[in-house]
Amino acid sequence: MRPRAHCRVFGPATVAVAVVACGTSANHNFGESGNPSGSVDGGASGSPASGVGNNAFAGDAAPPVLSGPPSTPSDASLGDSFVSCAKDTQRGKELPLDLYVMLDTSGSMNDLVGPQRSKWNAVSAAIAAFVNDPGSAGIGVGVQYFPKTAAGFPASCTTHAQCGAGGACLLSICADGSSQITPCISDLDCLPFVRCAPMGVCQYDHNVICPPGAPCGNDMNGFALGVCQALTTSACLGSDDCVAADYATPAVAIAPLPGVAPAVVASLGSHGPNGATPTPAALQGAIDNAKAYAMSHAGHTVVVVLATDGAPNEIPNPADGTCMAASQVVIDAEVARIAGAGLNGTPSIKTFGIGVFTPSDAPAGTVALNQIAAAGGTTAPFIIDTAGAMNSVEQKFLAALNMIRGTALPCQYQIPVPAMGTPDYGKLNVHYTGGSGADLIVPYVEKSGDCDAKLGGWYYDVDPAEGGTPMTINVCPTTCSTLKSDPAGKVDIVLGCQTQPLRPPR
Repeated sequence: MRPRAHCRVFGPATVAVAVVACGTSANHNFGESGNPSGSVDGGASGSPASGVGNNAFAGDAAPPVLSGPPSTPSDASLGDSFVSCAKDTQRGKELPLDLYVMLDTSGSMNDLVGPQRSKWNAVSAAIAAFVNDPGSAGIGVGVQYFPKTAAGFPASCTTHAQCGAGGACLLSICADGSSQITPCISDLDCLPFVRCAPMGVCQYDHNVICPPGAPCGNDMNGFALGVCQALTTSACLGSDDCVAADYATPAVAIAPLPGVAPAVVASLGSHGPNGATPTPAALQGAIDNAKAYAMSHAGHTVVVVLATDGAPNEIPNPADGTCMAASQVVIDAEVARIAGAGLNGTPSIKTFGIGVFTPSDAPAGTVALNQIAAAGGTTAPFIIDTAGAMNSVEQKFLAALNMIRGTALPCQYQIPVPAMGTPDYGKLNVHYTGGSGADLIVPYVEKSGDCDAKLGGWYYDVDPAEGGTPMTINVCPTTCSTLKSDPAGKVDIVLGCQTQPLRPPR
């Protein structure tokens, strides 16, 4: 967002920009440990004990143990028989995951979270660490920023004339000493007896307006703001872009890590905070890009990650697509509608939210992200408090990205093609080997609605019994929870043995 109203204009130099923990119990609230208080699953909950365990798949008859010490003689005979019929066993290959990151670069990203360290510094460092993490290898990542500069406006300006007829370059404001920021070209744009004066920003937080040359003092966290520097370049008023199609074109196109990592890091280094928060257009563009990518990359799971530090405050004007103001209720409802349409569309696109809020932005920002996450199919956003040790925001943001990576990874596997051609869909089984030694067959259910809340299971994306040709193996939520909680576990697809159902046919 642009410099906020709580900044004093040509008044006392110290500006209130304190940061505190925020969020609700429904959110993933990152404290000093950097660990979230919850998880975004979107399916039935389940622990390793209730999801996949020695007795996890007991139906009317227990599916066989594939190998390892049998629990009963009958299990032993079933296990031996099962192994003997296997024609081919292949390691389960998860469907690819792609993240399209829509990153807030509004002016308030300049707020300090450490000595001479802004939210932008911390967030961009966390994203750079994520894309360079070996654990992210294989994931696709694309990036775009908001706000962009609307067509017809320069990316920056040094004179009012560059902003077009009647336009103004945000270089001067009415020096009335109030907390209201009033841009001006001349004294005629200000109240009587109020002059139009050059605008300055504090050295270490360009979101704080001040009289050039004056000391800025400290912010509410005690971080030094430095001296007030006169602006020599700025942005044109009304230059934010509210055309969704512009945000659907990425700054860095989705591509697999680690190959795309250098491009992402270079892109982060070439951007910085400025402007307001046109979230509706940005989110619509992100979802449109994710859908287009998913449609051209069959079998991929594509999600949007919306990272922001404030509530949306601009909405497209239906008449001409320019940005305009609206009530917070109206804007929040529109962003939630966009997220919901993305989830319910084909292909379905989920939206994850990460919020980095100061006290003044936390209430409205949290409400907006809660609605986006709920409508976007991810239950709750990740809310990061900016208080604490230096670099903690970076660590918490990185932890949020890692949680999203684990949560968004689809519990879907490609159906292996046997050497002899098309698989027999009635003779395919999913074998799970736990990191602790559990050795089990995941039971088959016909459709997602048959998933057992405690016992889990798996099903085809298309039921072959109805004449369809399956493309993927989908794991039920409870079993999925167990697989994700066991990074040392392995999934194998076994071909050639009669499919073991959750409950044998009567």
